[in-house]
Formats: sequence, C-alpha cells, structure tokens
Amino acid sequence: MLSSAVFASATPAVATADEFADVAFFTRSVLEWRLLSFEHDASGINPVLGNPTSVLSYKPLVSAKQAFGVSVSSPDAWSIDAGLSLGGNFASRLNDRDFAAGQVLMRETASETRPAFSFGADARADLPLVRFDSGVTLGAYAHASFGRTELTSYGAQCLAACAGASTIPNSVAVMSHQMNEYSLAAGIGARLPLSEGYMLEMSAGGGVVGLDIADSHLLRKDLGSMPNIRYSLHGLQVESLARLVMQPTQTSELSVSLGADAAFMTGTVQYAPNTASPPPALPAHATSLRVNVAFGWKSFF
Repeated sequence: MLSSAVFASATPAVATADEFADVAFFTRSVLEWRLLSFEHDASGINPVLGNPTSVLSYKPLVSAKQAFGVSVSSPDAWSIDAGLSLGGNFASRLNDRDFAAGQVLMRETASETRPAFSFGADARADLPLVRFDSGVTLGAYAHASFGRTELTSYGAQCLAACAGASTIPNSVAVMSHQMNEYSLAAGIGARLPLSEGYMLEMSAGGGVVGLDIADSHLLRKDLGSMPNIRYSLHGLQVESLARLVMQPTQTSELSVSLGADAAFMTGTVQYAPNTASPPPALPAHATSLRVNVAFGWKSFF
C-alpha cells in the first residue's frame, strides 16, 4: 500500500504544450483460450421442454492471432493504440445438450470444430492522471473492440442419453456459427517502473458487450434457408490486463502480457428467421470466459 507521504507528493500527469507525439508500429502474437456457452428457453411455448432447452458450449476455443497496428503517444502522458488482428481457432469441441422439463437430459453430443477464420479490430486510449515521485503513474483508459469468428463443426458423437441415437461421421458438417462480437469498456490503470528499461503495466475495468450469432443447423432443413437460427445478445463484461514492457533500445519495446475477461449476456434467439411465418423469439443468454497470452514488439518511427 502506498504511504500517505507518497500520496502527498503526487502531481497531475498532464502533457505540456511542447511535448510532441511519438508514433510507433506494433505487432503482437496472441494465444487465446476461451469457454463460450449460449442457450435458450423454449419451455414457455412447450411445457414438455426444460429451461434451458438447449445448451451449446465450445469446450474450449483455442485460437492464435496476429495483431498489428499503430500507437501514438506523448512523452509520459496519453497514448492511443489501434490495430487489426487475423487468425483462427485450431482446437475445439462443440457440445450440444438438450433438456426436457425438470432438467432431464434428453441428449448430449459432441462435434469436432475444425480450424476456422477470425478477424478483429481494437482501439485503446490511456490517460495518466497522477504521477508519484516513486515513478508510479495512475490513470484511466477506454477500450473498444470488434471481432468476427466463423466456426464449423463436424460429426456428432453421443455422450449421454444415447438410447436410439446414431453417430454422424466426422466427414459431415453439422453446424456452423458466424459470430460478431463488440465491446466498449473503461477502467483504471497503473504503470510501475521495476528497473531501468523495465515497466509493469496493469489495468482493470468493465463495460458493455454484444454478441450476434448466425447459427446454421446444417441438417435441419425444416427451419428454412441458412442461417436458420439467429441469436442477439447484450450484457456486461469485466476485463483485466497485466503487461511487462522491456526497452532493449531507445526506439523499440518488447512486451509479454496476460489478459482475461468474463461476460454475461441476455437476449433472444429466433428460429427459422427466413421463413414466411417464423415462431416467436425465445429468451436466451450466453456466458464467456477468456484468457490470453501475448508477445509484442513495438518500433518507434
């Protein structure tokens, strides 16, 4: 805990007019691990069904991404990073569980999710507010992101309640998801000098998140054209980030970071949206837990 004497020596961290902005190019290699689950409740229109009626879970989504972008900053004051990322998942399994009233499991299957495409855009602004004589800086940040992921799962192997169930071979595509995710968050951050050329950056915050899923049950021809199910979900998210920054030269930085976020979203799911008379929309919700490790390099112009 910082002492009162340290707080007494705090000064506002405000850029002066003669400070010039630095521009840098950055790239980051990101390895991400994520648990994502979304479900809906159809018990209101059919009491034979459970709540939830169907639960789809990726266990887990493991993906690799390469991010690149531009960073603009003024000495010891504000900074803005904006970038794009490309990548895809390379390991996952999709579990599908269906429930009857009383949460009796009707069927649980697992499908293989194969390598697929992802794209993202990200922007973050940091503004130091107070600087202490020890070199520690406290501030605030704002963070906006957008991501698109396309996933296709193959085959279906029954895991539970398998009476009368048949196995679908892994050569058959059974389900695909095109997911658009967007978030806006704000929070607090700190920069702690460790030794010459080393800095620890930490931040934590929260905000709003949205997730739109175009779900294609590829073997359900009774639901109309694809995508034959659409989820629209919105909710709250918390996030945190810790980054160790090393400066091997005056014009470059290396970094390693650990990030995490968790979200809970509610909304609706619409079955057969492309038919002439779609059924009423059903309540739905989703949960997400994500952890990532990133290795970065920044070069100043």
